[in-house]
Amino acid sequence: MLIVVLFVGFKVMQVNTKKHSPEDTVTFAMDQTQVTVKYCRPFKKPG
Repeated sequence: MLIVVLFVGFKVMQVNTKKHSPEDTVTFAMDQTQVTVKYCRPFKKPG
């Protein structure tokens, strides 16, 4: 029962966090190396 409550609470928190701090992905490539970073922006850019 506790696991179900924690799982549902985590999902609700995750959805509400993404509304205010949307995820974004940045890719940087140099020579033969490529780095991709997935992060939460502090705010959504207008436009």
